Amino acid sequence: LGADALATGHYIRSGANGAHRALYRPVDADRDQSYFLFATTQAQIDYLRFPLGGLSKPQVRAIAEEMGLTVATKQDSQDICFVPQGK
Repeated sequence: LGADALATGHYIRSGANGAHRALYRPVDADRDQSYFLFATTQAQIDYLRFPLGGLSKPQVRAIAEEMGLTVATKQDSQDICFVPQGK
């Protein structure tokens, strides 16, 4: 990609742990997505950033609303995001 890092929308935190980065549970425990990243390699973790991990869902919605993004009022989904209509 040619980028220094890649930010995702996963609710998980990462931070320095010696020479590498480690994964930590998010502030909003109801949104914890650590299970989804179980197979992520150390090289990938070092490259990834998770800006939502330190925020609650209401905080994220408020920021989206301030920015005029339509996702601010989008209904929550428990479906897998890359599978159409959860099928």
